Amino acid sequence: MRTQTRLASVMLATAALWTAPGVFAADTPAAPVFKQSFETAKAANGVADGCALVGNAKITAVCSLDGGMAEKTHAQKLQVTESLMAEQVGVATRDFALKAGKTYKISFGYKVADLNGAGPLAFLSWYDNGEKKFDNLMLLTSGGETKAGAWTPVAVTFTPKIDMNPSAQLRLSVFRVGGTGTIWYDEFVVEEVPAR
Repeated sequence: MRTQTRLASVMLATAALWTAPGVFAADTPAAPVFKQSFETAKAANGVADGCALVGNAKITAVCSLDGGMAEKTHAQKLQVTESLMAEQVGVATRDFALKAGKTYKISFGYKVADLNGAGPLAFLSWYDNGEKKFDNLMLLTSGGETKAGAWTPVAVTFTPKIDMNPSAQLRLSVFRVGGTGTIWYDEFVVEEVPAR
């Protein structure tokens, strides 16, 4: 009887791992928690569907969808042509939900060209109801070396302490008056990291 019970337990545990013949559940990728596509822009301002233009109006920015990380895809292109002050401009995604205590991997790619007094800046932004203030998680700052023309992957792991509804802020930071430059963002994905 003990042998049959153990055998039945092993069979049930093994069956739970299978999703289809020859495929283990652990090999089946979970759907992303959030994914921002940069494939279409119905708005005349060139900002991808699901995003909004954000930043200071004293920075002149031209947005469009341009060559993406993968062949025959698009990325969000942001070109600063004039700046009357040191500030930032970019696009913000719609809000998405993250749960306290769960771990998430946030990944995206970016590339730059013709930076002159400007650099990349990306972060998550949310309102903390408990603290009654806005907060953020820095994903990318201009401190690192950025090779013009090459796609650079970014991946950040994050475990929120509270339930939140952040948006991703994908921007170009202008460090000084007259700063200019171009940046592309692509493949912005948020995935839950399975607990081990």
